[in-house]
Amino acid sequence: MKVFASAVALVATVLVTSVAVVPPAAAQAAPSVAVVNIQVILRDSLAAKAIRSQMKGHLLKFQKWGKGREDKIRRETQDLLKQRTVLAQSAFAKRQKALRKKMADFRVEVRRREQKLRQAGGKAQRQLRKVLIAAVSDVAWKQGVSMVFPKAGLLYSGSTKDLTQKLLVRLNAKLPTVKVVLPK
Repeated sequence: MKVFASAVALVATVLVTSVAVVPPAAAQAAPSVAVVNIQVILRDSLAAKAIRSQMKGHLLKFQKWGKGREDKIRRETQDLLKQRTVLAQSAFAKRQKALRKKMADFRVEVRRREQKLRQAGGKAQRQLRKVLIAAVSDVAWKQGVSMVFPKAGLLYSGSTKDLTQKLLVRLNAKLPTVKVVLPK
């Protein structure tokens, strides 16, 4: 019986020490997760505000240009209609054709300028996002975070770290403004 008790004690000792040496999977460190409110950053960062301000200025210039051109074509159309009874039919048709071409050219120019405006805004936004992604990586590394998720995409985050304010400070320091350049 003493031999049996010694064997049981030996097996128990081996089991206890083997459990203590190999940690269970549940006891391993979980990855550190954080969230970022992208909407806040794109709303409140200095660079995003600069982009919006410049885009608004470009849009106002574009609208002013468009209104001026549109008003001029409208006046020419009204003048032509007033002269319809005075002009010969062939002269009227010739001027009407020229006016239609002017309107078509105006529409093409409007689309071209709208496209330029979208391209310039997109380029500025890509520059902002590039710096933002680098800042996310840097802040996450310094905070010991292994995964960062956009806050808007989560249903529940509990007590997850929120890096939004730290990123906002970092982004404002790295990229206080972005120049919106319209392509030629």
